[in-house]
Amino acid sequence: MKKVHFGCGGNILKGWQNLDLPETDVRKKLKFENNEVDYIFHEHLLEHLDQVDGVLFLKECFRILKKGGKMRICCPSIDGFIYVYQNWQKMNEEWRQKRHGDNKNFFINDALYSECAFYKGKRFKNGNIININNSEIWHKYLWDRDELIRVLIEIGFSSPLLYNKLESGDANLINLERRGKNIEVEKGICFSDFPKELDLVIEVIK
Repeated sequence: MKKVHFGCGGNILKGWQNLDLPETDVRKKLKFENNEVDYIFHEHLLEHLDQVDGVLFLKECFRILKKGGKMRICCPSIDGFIYVYQNWQKMNEEWRQKRHGDNKNFFINDALYSECAFYKGKRFKNGNIININNSEIWHKYLWDRDELIRVLIEIGFSSPLLYNKLESGDANLINLERRGKNIEVEKGICFSDFPKELDLVIEVIK
């Protein structure tokens, strides 16, 4: 069984082929044969590709998957950002305060500007001025649920199912997301503190 994890970063999954830059650039043709792979997983990768590269990558995933093979995607979604903004007071208080100064306007501007590729500017954080000079590897395109499902089906995938992070109906796809685990990303802030509503988790079948 061949399981491939694209954009792995520091999340090295046992039993998976963990791939990332610079050895693997998903904007190019993937170095796999047609119908070679049983499972594909990628987490917070798709938003780092522009719309065209994102669609081409998903088409490549379809090409290399075996018939009946599955792909699991986890990515931040427009739906999620809107939900968190509109339900700010329901979110984890510690995350709100430490990550965004308990200011939903800061939060949404982070999503729209401060985390985008090539963004240059200044902002306040904890009373201090910080300079932002993002490289090209930052966010380039955010999907919403309906559009991502539409594109996946158009490519040829079927049976889209939505899940919470770390959960799946397939034992091979359980407990994969780094962003669902108790891993510190800032002093006192862990991925597990982030609102689960921010991310879209979807599985599809070839």
